[in-house]
Amino acid sequence: MTVHFTRAMEHNHPAIKRWGLACLLALCGLAFSWAWPSFVEGGLGDSGVQVRRWYARQAPLSNFHQVILLGDLIATDGWLGSFDLAPPSESILEVRLYAGRQSTCVPDWPLAWVPVEVTDADWEAFSLNLEAFLNTHRVRGELESWEEGFRVVWRLPQPARKVRIGVPPHSAVRVIWLEVVVPRDPKAWQSAVEHQRVYRLVGLVLGLACLLVAAMVIAPHGCTTQVLRGFLLAMTLASFLLTVFWLPPFQGPDEQDHWRDALSRYRRNAVQETFLYNLPEIAGFDRVRWRAEAHVSPTLFRQTASEIRPITEPKRVNYAGFYSYPAVAVVAFLFPRVQTVQEAWVFYYLCRLVPVVVLAGLLYWAWRNDTLPALALAILSSPYVQQQCVVVSTDTLANLSALAAGLCWLALCRDWSWGKYTLLWLATLLCFLAKPPIYALLFALPLLATPWRRFPMRFPILLGITALLSILVLLLVWRGYQAMQRVHVAEQFRQQWQF
Repeated sequence: MTVHFTRAMEHNHPAIKRWGLACLLALCGLAFSWAWPSFVEGGLGDSGVQVRRWYARQAPLSNFHQVILLGDLIATDGWLGSFDLAPPSESILEVRLYAGRQSTCVPDWPLAWVPVEVTDADWEAFSLNLEAFLNTHRVRGELESWEEGFRVVWRLPQPARKVRIGVPPHSAVRVIWLEVVVPRDPKAWQSAVEHQRVYRLVGLVLGLACLLVAAMVIAPHGCTTQVLRGFLLAMTLASFLLTVFWLPPFQGPDEQDHWRDALSRYRRNAVQETFLYNLPEIAGFDRVRWRAEAHVSPTLFRQTASEIRPITEPKRVNYAGFYSYPAVAVVAFLFPRVQTVQEAWVFYYLCRLVPVVVLAGLLYWAWRNDTLPALALAILSSPYVQQQCVVVSTDTLANLSALAAGLCWLALCRDWSWGKYTLLWLATLLCFLAKPPIYALLFALPLLATPWRRFPMRFPILLGITALLSILVLLLVWRGYQAMQRVHVAEQFRQQWQF
């Protein structure tokens, strides 16, 4: 028996070597993906933080605007008030305002901050604007209960030297104390965060490369270009599924507003479904934004209607239409009335899964027709692109329709047909309607795919189409200018351009 085993080993020696090398490469891939980033991050140096606390009358507050101040009581009438907080010689990572039980307010606390590196007075004034549409230095506070009342927590993505806290209208808040979380060394903290992101991405790329080489070692003759693209396609779709379930809820830009707008459009009496409409507050989305170390309590998944402060007013996104959220429309049409938090979470994650299913169908169709470029997979592997494809946003329709238009155009370049040509026009129109007029240039794809030589009078037709497109572009520019004047965005554009 030993002789037979030895002969079998000698006969299968190349295969055993290949499988052994493949296993070694797979282990190296896992090490690069998980162990190596953690090991390297351990040597980034001291990036700890500390907490500063002040009572209401001792806190470094200033510049009270439209606020009634009576000792430790901060009140507002029918307008948004504000005050500034600027600890001397320290930067801010997190702000916590503790209020007593007698306080009354709504759960909408904006905060604007000035980054540490900003020294220009005009830029600082713009960064502290709580109402500017283009000001990206803004976050929303999160209301949390504590033993003596409630607290509002703001978490900043970068160290700030000054913050402006907005007090909601019709509020009466008795401030007990204020806390700020400050880094011991702001530069070291920022450097540590940037290094962590780089090391994690590099580890993931090296891990995937090792797994790809392991697959090539196992089947060297079967690793054709089509097979490699299929492997990359499978890895891309797997990363999309991980993004669906690993990305915390409501992490997209203004996703909570898009969520309520979509429910108001496709769900009858959406405001009355308390758990579904107030799911962003139940999820505590601001608690983990820009903070990977923050955790969410599992008790949020078991809340009742009496434990949350429901938002009853409808929310509209001014540039969205009835066609802007097709994934939410499909789920809203099929899903029954939501009565528990668990049902609301199922509804939400179904809205995330529908775009991934559509994306998988598009990519598989292109792969089967050998028209799937590796560049498309590389772009879709970007974490930000994946986020914007799965969150509830108008970007979801724009991204999927732009991808469909590009794949249809590549398929038409190889084999022209009226069906693909019609799909190309449909995808281009949907992409344009998702966010007009940003994707107007995408109409160049169906125009390039049009068989002009089949038309006997192609030059007059081209001239007419060019004139029509020019008129449409002018109308869109004029309509966009009028819309900006109505929503007071034009002045903010000028301010942004100036700064």
